[in-house]
Amino acid sequence: AARERDGVAYRAAVSQALAVVGQLEGLVENLLLLARVDAGQLEPKWERVALRAFVDDCWAAVAARAEARGLRFTNAVPETCTLELDRARLRMIVGNLLSNAVAYTEKGGAIVVDAEGVVVRVKDSGPLVPTAELERIFLPFVRLDPSRTGTGEHSGIGLALVRALCRSLGLEVTARPADGWLAFEVTHPRS
Repeated sequence: AARERDGVAYRAAVSQALAVVGQLEGLVENLLLLARVDAGQLEPKWERVALRAFVDDCWAAVAARAEARGLRFTNAVPETCTLELDRARLRMIVGNLLSNAVAYTEKGGAIVVDAEGVVVRVKDSGPLVPTAELERIFLPFVRLDPSRTGTGEHSGIGLALVRALCRSLGLEVTARPADGWLAFEVTHPRS
């Protein structure tokens, strides 16, 4: 508004502004959800989930970004694997883990999802997170790679939200190195 522009330039400026508003809206929604989950204000809706097909659905949301980065994806969840969980919360958990894997795995790398001995595991070929930082990445607004600050892709809330959602379902989430891979594992604390 400070200077005259042609219609194309105004449309481009409005488009950029809308993108920023969309990013801010997503951040606010995630912060509100995190607060509600932490306060125990949301009751889980338990239902049977066929995990392999569910993972494929979650992957569809990030597949184009992964392809653009040359990432390979393998869904190694057995066809017969089913869970009794809140589908919406599980979608946010798996969706956030996959989104992070797509954003942070080195170009040309690989992402594998399986359920061997866990509720679900999302592994990527790296780079690995320093062992001393593995617990810290679940804190709100923590980003280990300062070059990603301000990219608009991630706000530093995703893994904190994943942890809160897991706790609300009686689950745990951890990150650990696994044979040269970085593995995010969602487990039942009793098992």
